[in-house]
Amino acid sequence: MAFEYSIFISYRHHELDKAYFENLNKLIKSEIFKATGVSDTFYDQEAIAWGSTWTNKIYSGIEHSYFFLPVWFYHYLHEKNIWCARELYHALKIEEVIIDQLDADDKEDFAYVFPLIYRGDEKDFPSCFKKRQAKSIAIFDMAIKYNKPNSKLSALILEIHNVLFKQYKIIEKYINKGVDFNSIFQQIQRPSDTEIIDWVKSKNKEDGKFPRLGTNG
Repeated sequence: MAFEYSIFISYRHHELDKAYFENLNKLIKSEIFKATGVSDTFYDQEAIAWGSTWTNKIYSGIEHSYFFLPVWFYHYLHEKNIWCARELYHALKIEEVIIDQLDADDKEDFAYVFPLIYRGDEKDFPSCFKKRQAKSIAIFDMAIKYNKPNSKLSALILEIHNVLFKQYKIIEKYINKGVDFNSIFQQIQRPSDTEIIDWVKSKNKEDGKFPRLGTNG
């Protein structure tokens, strides 16, 4: 099997939102399994055992996931709190590497990074999120937090399945051709914190955003 996880869920930690993200993982897990055939998601509360080297495990988790789902809100990218920035930066590098292996027709259709909008809308996206098939989960706040999915939320999760299944078939096509993505990913140099901070600053300047200091990961 080429990938250990179906998706990597990237989000800003906050104790008040803990139940929300745990339930979000549970809600989408089944449909993503149907898309990829891989039951495990990389959700850091479950995937990182006590005593693991956190940063290495995070990067490895991204490299071994079929897809990367950042749960977006305005302060997701923050130069004073760079955990999500680390994850997104590496995921974008993974996406570049995958696309480099694809034929021209498949390059147009493929995306490894698939944003979910937790708060805000696409006009607030950083430039690296533009023109992606982002799905808003903002109006389902209470349904997700209290694990009470309704028909509209179920329909949205099915849409997410359909998008990722299309991407999955592209990846599998090249795996079947003999492309060893995991070996290729190992050649990607993992960035320093300074490189990440400079990248976030450049994105914030480019997009006219200057987030305030945050305290939670």
